[in-house]
Amino acid sequence: MREDAVAEDMRIGLFLINTDSLFQIQQKADAEAVARALHVSLHVEFAGGKSAKQREQIFTFIRQSPPPAGVIVEPVEDAGLRFVAGEALRNGVAWALINRQSPWVADEARALRGLSFCVTADQEGIGRAQGNQYRRLLPRGGAVLYIMGPSLSETAQQRLAGMEAARGASVSVIQTIGDWTEKSGYSAVKIWLETTRGFVPFHLIGAQNDDMAVGGRKAAAEMAEILDQAALRDIPSTGVDGTPEYGIRLVNEKTLAATVVMPPTTGKAVERMVTALRGGAPPPAVITVPVTSYPDLEQITACN
Repeated sequence: MREDAVAEDMRIGLFLINTDSLFQIQQKADAEAVARALHVSLHVEFAGGKSAKQREQIFTFIRQSPPPAGVIVEPVEDAGLRFVAGEALRNGVAWALINRQSPWVADEARALRGLSFCVTADQEGIGRAQGNQYRRLLPRGGAVLYIMGPSLSETAQQRLAGMEAARGASVSVIQTIGDWTEKSGYSAVKIWLETTRGFVPFHLIGAQNDDMAVGGRKAAAEMAEILDQAALRDIPSTGVDGTPEYGIRLVNEKTLAATVVMPPTTGKAVERMVTALRGGAPPPAVITVPVTSYPDLEQITACN
């Protein structure tokens, strides 16, 4: 490990997905607060939802002279990141993924003798929580229009797997794709309703984050008038992230039926990386933070 990695002004890069998500903004704020407390210089960039742009941002950062101490990444997509991580570790730059559990992270650390780890919410646990929420909301069964994140995202696939395992046979799922933003949730639902003209009914919008859930609900309300289907106007919608300022507030205001609370992971990643770089114990390959349903499952009221 480089001697300059223990300097008080060590530089760490944080690479996030986009600025259109309040959860991403919270991730940034969480990391900045921990970095200030630890006297670390934190460089933050957003990729605008573009995986190629994110890879280029990271390459530019790790190729600086002298190299930075570490990189923390919340991937837009997982494809191609192992190559980026390899270059970082070969240059003595620590590597952490957040909200991912990628097995190659530990493999790269062993092969290149570098510091590499993941800090993630329990992604399949998020999906299971949503599946259980669907069963509470639709006790007599029904269909969920399910807005996923990008199809190549490991996070989206893990949440999908957990949801499918928990939703039960009486709840069916219609999948559509977004990109974690409110705008994409709006487009996904609007396009589905325009395509089907409302002849494929669904009883709930379930999105993989709160932003897409809000966008989807707005589209359904708008299309209620166009399709003359009043039930769409107030169709319940659920999401994930559950920040106090947004997701939890929207549930309390009855805009969302439920959310899954996912604590920020960036601050923990900064803290564990800095501790290890300053000579402390290295973190385990995967650090998992728990998630919870909001409201508690027992407090969720059926909508049919």
